[in-house]
Amino acid sequence: MTATQDAIFISHATPEDNAFTLWLGGRLTASGYQVFADVLRLKGGDDWERILEDAIRNKAKRFLLVATPGGVQKQGVRNEITIAVETAKRIREDGFIIPLRLAAYAAPLR
Repeated sequence: MTATQDAIFISHATPEDNAFTLWLGGRLTASGYQVFADVLRLKGGDDWERILEDAIRNKAKRFLLVATPGGVQKQGVRNEITIAVETAKRIREDGFIIPLRLAAYAAPLR
């Protein structure tokens, strides 16, 4: 791992995953972790594909995959998983990818 790889990257697929991603990102940040998730960092007009790839390859210490039903079928998430697998091999970190298997939820988290 490089000295700059100190962020927790949260990958998620759909706007329905945003509430959980924001909740988890907030908890991790409050615990002292640097967190990267698109809903926390990206703005309209950003070159999001390049920014996400750079964050996974060069900034992520761990890759948390929010795996909801149907979410991992999305091409964007599949691309992120591919980049994460390549990064895990490069930095020789078997525990780099951490899947969070979630069922769909009805109520927003607090």
